[in-house]
Amino acid sequence: MSEQRSLPNPSQAAPRLMERRWAVLGGLALSALVIVLFVNNVLRVGKLTVEMETMKKEHQRIVHQNEVLRAEIIRLQSPERITTVAKSRLGLVPASSAPTHIPSAPKEEK
Repeated sequence: MSEQRSLPNPSQAAPRLMERRWAVLGGLALSALVIVLFVNNVLRVGKLTVEMETMKKEHQRIVHQNEVLRAEIIRLQSPERITTVAKSRLGLVPASSAPTHIPSAPKEEK
């Protein structure tokens, strides 16, 4: 016995063809969406990388400035500088000996 293949009925082939078209269209739409999301993610990562490098440079600049300011504080607090400023600007002279009696401040009347 030989088997005969039946030819698809044109009225039945049209819905299957439409289903395939929608499946292909849906696959293309999904692929396009995935590509758009991937490109968006790559762009955002690039932008964040640039921002991170900018912040690292700013951090390094601030750390350097902080070190310079600490050195300036140490220089300004040195006893030799304070003694020089007290003598030259304020006219103070070092005491010949340490005070033996420190007078108390007068009490204020209420």
